[in-house]
Amino acid sequence: MQTIYVHGGMAAEVLPVSEVPLADRYAADFLADCVQGGDEVAPGWVWNGTTFAAPPPVAASVPRQVTMVQAVLALHAAHGSAAGKTLLDDVEAAVAAASDPRIALAWKRASVLDRDGVFLAGLAPSLGLDAAKLDALFVAAAGIVV
Repeated sequence: MQTIYVHGGMAAEVLPVSEVPLADRYAADFLADCVQGGDEVAPGWVWNGTTFAAPPPVAASVPRQVTMVQAVLALHAAHGSAAGKTLLDDVEAAVAAASDPRIALAWKRASVLDRDGVFLAGLAPSLGLDAAKLDALFVAAAGIVV
């Protein structure tokens, strides 16, 4: 167990353990806002008056653009439409089958991939990629350091 200072319904500070009693280190009005919590509790945890709960996860923001290298690596890591295939395999097949030659040029020559670009708007539906799946791919791609 540890002593936690609660402010605004959240764990604001975990008080350091010391041989010196808390009453000798802190003012009484400060200690009045402290409670005991488990060793897992950290600043930011939510206090409901009885127990602590971990804060909800922060949603990753979706980047509007990733480099083509990041996009290709994220597609390579994602499962494709068939066993043993990656999503990169599916994209390359769709690009090769596209009737508009500009799609192949864009795929081969682009340095960045725009989340709201024409390239994705044309290919995503045929690959079964809805907005949520595209967002997840862009978040994954943005996390790749090249």
